[in-house]
Amino acid sequence: MFYTDHELVIFIRLLTTHILKKSFHILALCIVVILVSCSGVVDTEPEISLVIFTSTGLKNVPIGFNAFPNNPDIYLMNLDSSEVVRLTETRGPKSSPVWSPDGNRIAFAWDNLDKDDKSSIYVMGNDGKNIIRLTDRTTQDHKPSWSPDGKKIVFHSYRDGNAELYIMDADGNNQTRLTENPEIDWTPAWSPDGSQIAFVSYRDGNADIYVIDTKGNNLVNLTQDVAKDNSPSWSPDGNKITFHSDRDGNWEIFIINSDGSDPVNISQNLNRDSFPSWSPDSSKIIFSTNRHSENEHDNNYEIYIMDADGSNQVRLTDSLGNEQNPSWRP
Repeated sequence: MFYTDHELVIFIRLLTTHILKKSFHILALCIVVILVSCSGVVDTEPEISLVIFTSTGLKNVPIGFNAFPNNPDIYLMNLDSSEVVRLTETRGPKSSPVWSPDGNRIAFAWDNLDKDDKSSIYVMGNDGKNIIRLTDRTTQDHKPSWSPDGKKIVFHSYRDGNAELYIMDADGNNQTRLTENPEIDWTPAWSPDGSQIAFVSYRDGNADIYVIDTKGNNLVNLTQDVAKDNSPSWSPDGNKITFHSDRDGNWEIFIINSDGSDPVNISQNLNRDSFPSWSPDSSKIIFSTNRHSENEHDNNYEIYIMDADGSNQVRLTDSLGNEQNPSWRP
């Protein structure tokens, strides 16, 4: 078959156009892949699981020697490598450390003995540096919990004579009383959607878990049990609340639906299990327990992890100290 010069020119033009289009598509695809990779949208590396907790850290690996014996400091554990790093080493016990929603800051309560402080709320960087006092009271401020947007912190305080809930900006400004009841209101936990705060109150004669809105209204008793329920923690998906309770005779970890229904004992242990905290995907729970102590009143607490249904309970720390108040990085 023979082509005229005119037909050959047309054929070459068509072929060239086709090749250029194909090359352009391939080039464009390569550019997209490069841009996506650089932007961090595609991330093949697994997220590192980090947990903070308090420990008296007495002389043994992995917690290490504490310059202030029986003085709880804040530690950071990498769950993937089991590496433990001390974040604080100062006089006075620390308690209730909790991550900010972006994981960059940690709020906690500290009885700063160097300043004759009975307990104030502080924040620091996730490396333990840049410690800033948010509340400056001679009474006791405890148990901070961040709002989901990181702009506010709720906590309980004895500044007005008994434990009540207060809200403040994340920089410590605009401290406002949220509850006003002659009985104890404490251990608040902000809901993932930001609309409610769970807390413990004795207003009905025993420790039950309640929820209110962020203005202090629309109070609801979720547990209504004659036993003591304490330390509520919302699942990140907002569907469940875990807490510890003595309703089966000793402190154990329970889960309820966010409306208070279907309470289930998930830790099922004869010793004391307490201070539960959820993993970011709501699939696991870390908690503190003294189940390896010589008796149930021994304060040798360790950190454990389990699935959200209570299965696969595994010990994470092994120390002569007292490990409590675990909190999982969002």
